[in-house]
Amino acid sequence: MKLLNLLFIFFTISVASLSAQNSYNANINSPASLAGKLGNSRADWTNNVLPFGQTVTANLAIVNSGISPTNDSINAQGCDTLINVAQISGKIALIRRGVCQFGFKALMAQNAGAVAVIIVNVSTVDNPTNGGEPFNPAEGTDGASVTIPVLMVSNSVGQDIIAAVKSGVAVNVTINRPPFFNQTGPFAYVTPLSQADTMGFISVRIANPTPNAQTNITATAIITDPQGIKTLLTATLPVLPSLADSAVVFPATYKPSKKGLHKIEYLSSTFPNDTLRTEFKIGDYTFALDGGITSNAGIGPAAATFQTALYRYDAGSLYRTGTTAGVAVGATFGIANIKDIPVGETFQIRVYDMDPTGIGNIAFSATNLTYDGYTLEGGIDLVTTSQDTVNNKLFNVTFDQPIPLKPRGEYLVVVKYDGAVNGSTVAPSFSAGKTLSFPYTNSETHIVILDRMYTGFAGSSNAIVRMNMQGFVTANEEVVKAETLKMTVQPNPATNFVAVSYELQTAGNVELTLFNVNGQAVKSLKESNRMDAGLHTASFDVSDLAKGVYFVKINNNNKVAVKKVVVQ
Repeated sequence: MKLLNLLFIFFTISVASLSAQNSYNANINSPASLAGKLGNSRADWTNNVLPFGQTVTANLAIVNSGISPTNDSINAQGCDTLINVAQISGKIALIRRGVCQFGFKALMAQNAGAVAVIIVNVSTVDNPTNGGEPFNPAEGTDGASVTIPVLMVSNSVGQDIIAAVKSGVAVNVTINRPPFFNQTGPFAYVTPLSQADTMGFISVRIANPTPNAQTNITATAIITDPQGIKTLLTATLPVLPSLADSAVVFPATYKPSKKGLHKIEYLSSTFPNDTLRTEFKIGDYTFALDGGITSNAGIGPAAATFQTALYRYDAGSLYRTGTTAGVAVGATFGIANIKDIPVGETFQIRVYDMDPTGIGNIAFSATNLTYDGYTLEGGIDLVTTSQDTVNNKLFNVTFDQPIPLKPRGEYLVVVKYDGAVNGSTVAPSFSAGKTLSFPYTNSETHIVILDRMYTGFAGSSNAIVRMNMQGFVTANEEVVKAETLKMTVQPNPATNFVAVSYELQTAGNVELTLFNVNGQAVKSLKESNRMDAGLHTASFDVSDLAKGVYFVKINNNNKVAVKKVVVQ
């Protein structure tokens, strides 16, 4: 389900659909001071995709809409019929982002004779929630009439180009479609080692820009682990028709076994000079789709859209567990504009089992605003205070109760915000980090809810919504909910002692362990080798522990339940 083309009217920063090839090969040929690859994201609209094998080469020219007699920046937004047609005709039009829809800007340039369009993203000063990075611009109401290629560059790159053109330098650019693109690899950018699984979605798309079919194309994926050990995967594409592209999926044989940064390099026999790369991390206890926070970057709805959505805005990330059961104990997220959020506003952090039937098929509904069909597993509320004054501060929250994660489960961690509850009209902007592309069974990895559910988000940045586990559980333990063992922990918060009550359905061995937030066992209490069925109580002395959050784990014949306790 891809609803990306609607998103420009919703977001101050738009994001790209995973299914699209999100860049052209765009290179500055001259001057020498700017020569090199032009990083970009491209707009695949209804009729403007550049065919394989076709190349556009031309000088750049800045558009002038004549709206302001004194402000060149406003004129360069291209939001009216252009008055410098003679300068634009036969050139690649350079347009600033802002005010009007991307499709309208491109159509005005096309009508003036432009052969392509490069949009320069806004600066971080003009729009602090954007970060100035490129994304796939949306079509809008006029994009279907555009037949020339459209791409976006970052603000930093764009300003250098604009300065050169304004100084009278001829900036010459070549644009074509890359023959080798859309590399994919991990399920998430960061995955806990205990949840690392065999990677069955390592793939890359290969295009044939020639007029003749090609046969027996060999693709290679070289995986380098943190210790420098390389694993070579190969796959063959028997036939690739002319002027077409196809995905090559590598054999599902690689399972990460070491913590740290892994790199994947993609090569093909048909394009030996083209190399694509991606990377992912294996860590201790955190699931993350983002590649780290980006300064001043955030994702949030425009004020008018937030109002239309009745001040509702949710953002979340979808994670797949590995073959081992686990326990989720908390989440991490950030608010890029926390200074603007009124004190006392509530953010609901919730975890949903997106595949409660276990059939491996997540049925997203575009009209879903209530998470119907998904099972709420737990979470916690975060209420803003007068101490929350640092934009993009990351909040690490601990769930009210630890959440058991089943093997090969599909879990959504979402931050929900409803400004209408307290009458706030300020739209939150979720902190964002660099993102890679992730394959994900029958769905995508990111969701946003405004007036409806939108899925399939990626691009240069995405909202930071992470799920945090701890190291309580071993491979041979089955995680159950605390209610299954009628487990209680009292008092909570505790100062001196914690009493743990539990009920056994059948006789068996019992072991109680107290863990800190780092997953380290700080106290252990082994009951007698054979406990009878029925109700039991045991206690921990916590008077010597530092104040903070701890977790009590009970193991009964390898059935494990966990409860949170606060020591104060």
